[in-house]
Amino acid sequence: MCTTCNACTEVCHSTHTETQSWPITRVNDRANTFENLRADLMEMGFAHLEGHRMLLGSLSNYDNPWGQPRRAKANWARKKNLSGKNLGKKMENIDVLLFHGCTAPLDQTLQDVVLATAQLLDKVGVNWGYLGEKEICCGSIAMRTGEQGVFKSIAKRNVELLNDLYDNYGLKTIVTSCAGCFKTMFQDYDELSEYEDDVPKIKAEIIHTSIYAKRLLEEGKLSFGNGFKFKATYHDPCHLGRHCHVYETPREMLQSIPGVTFEDMERNRKYSLCCGCGGGVKSGYPDLAQSIGIERIHEAEGIGAEYIVTTCPFCEQNIRDAIKGSSSELKVVDLVQLMAVSSGAREDDLVPIGDAVSTQKGPKGAC
Repeated sequence: MCTTCNACTEVCHSTHTETQSWPITRVNDRANTFENLRADLMEMGFAHLEGHRMLLGSLSNYDNPWGQPRRAKANWARKKNLSGKNLGKKMENIDVLLFHGCTAPLDQTLQDVVLATAQLLDKVGVNWGYLGEKEICCGSIAMRTGEQGVFKSIAKRNVELLNDLYDNYGLKTIVTSCAGCFKTMFQDYDELSEYEDDVPKIKAEIIHTSIYAKRLLEEGKLSFGNGFKFKATYHDPCHLGRHCHVYETPREMLQSIPGVTFEDMERNRKYSLCCGCGGGVKSGYPDLAQSIGIERIHEAEGIGAEYIVTTCPFCEQNIRDAIKGSSSELKVVDLVQLMAVSSGAREDDLVPIGDAVSTQKGPKGAC
């Protein structure tokens, strides 16, 4: 039932022991401990939960956990006037790859996250592309549920493809709006390459959309002009926050958008409350995921927020379901959607989606 949010690593004294004779920092990353324990249980022959079996079966059959055909990965771009190159149809030279992950493009109510990222890339005029039906899952779901052999296989396939783009098609930067994909490729792939000789490191830079947008803002390539009039709070995704220590950049970008009144919830940054759905909990224990999500909703309501802004499609999915389950008037939106509208990358106004529910096919998965 552990969401692998890693809050225990932050708060436990044994994690941060530092003395003159025994200097140790982060002596025990407990999320890794639970993931390795799950892997041990799988090797010992224990069975997966039914929800996890469905996810992993879909991952094996379709290269994504949502039971969708591979070609569905490009559906978000249909009939959109975008300059991005669909590398699933033809490999071409690009500077930036949009790696959109599985949840946002395959859940129709979250496709706006991918589209907003694409429109932002168009706005700043970079030469970018996406893998379309060639893109496979980053493998986070396999890693979190103890299938480390499956994870290694997926990681190896992804690294080979991404390094081919780097070596032969000019790829410099991989941008993702999914905190789970970012953590998996930036951190887990890198750690895997340290002890698996047949899994090399990714050669291109891997960067989350919020960090990339800040760079563009500092370089003068991106500016915000269109404003909003609402009070917002920021929810730290565990994979972006506690796992990769990205706390300030999303807040800085949110507060750079005109008209947004910002206030943190009581639990924030490294002490943030998990959205409730990571580590396979949403698919294995949906009631628990819902209850944690509702607790987060109450926390946002307590400071008078109108919007919860996050930087992870999966957090958005669970928070949105919690909003629905608690009959709250709060709304949830991804930071990249606000940035795209404020920068003029898209003309449409912010679409309230607090009353929406998840519509993707297949089981609800794991970060």
